[in-house]
Amino acid sequence: MASVCFASSALISQEKTAETSEAEASDLWRRYIRDFRSEHHFSLMVGYQKSNWELAEFNLPQKYDYMSDIYGLRLHYTYHIQLVESFGFYLGTGLGGGWESSENSNEFNPSYYYSLPSLKLGLVYNFSTYLRGIIGYEQYLKRYDQMRINIPGAAFEERAGLTMTNFDLEVSLDYFQGLKWGWRGSLRYSFVDHIALIREADDETSKSVFENVEASFRAKSLHFEIGLIRQIL
Repeated sequence: MASVCFASSALISQEKTAETSEAEASDLWRRYIRDFRSEHHFSLMVGYQKSNWELAEFNLPQKYDYMSDIYGLRLHYTYHIQLVESFGFYLGTGLGGGWESSENSNEFNPSYYYSLPSLKLGLVYNFSTYLRGIIGYEQYLKRYDQMRINIPGAAFEERAGLTMTNFDLEVSLDYFQGLKWGWRGSLRYSFVDHIALIREADDETSKSVFENVEASFRAKSLHFEIGLIRQIL
């Protein structure tokens, strides 16, 4: 008899726990998800990028073009704010790093890089509780510590440490599999236009005398990223 009462009590307790969990999930759904997935989001993205670099020394007509492949990892935080129904905007930041290799690595090879915390903003539209579209803009500093520049006949030093400002435009599609977790696919266009002082060797002397010359670094990139999203409820 006691065992029957104990089993009944356990069953009732399980039913109450299930009802509580369902009620909590329903409350979270109404507050954060129903029309617009709001507030805190984290995403971890891996991606591949194809870049077209254009290097030039000022006052000289010749330009040098190089193609490079980039493999990167980025972490983002965004805060989503609802404006009306399924439409809103977000603000956030991100950082990351990766490896970039040129097709002609003997003359130009960016090597590894890392990006400092960025400024992110954009528009968000929730097509449903599971599907969301994003159009965004991001600006950040990207640092190359060991960029190899060894172009025959050009006034570039062999190794350069450069910090460049990147401007990114992003189109993303998010698919959520439940209350908190989801997948993101992102297509990004990145643009760099940087001016730097590069050392130039004096070939007319036997000594290694260097003078500073201005040079421009321009890059246009298209890259695809895929990763995980976590909404904090």
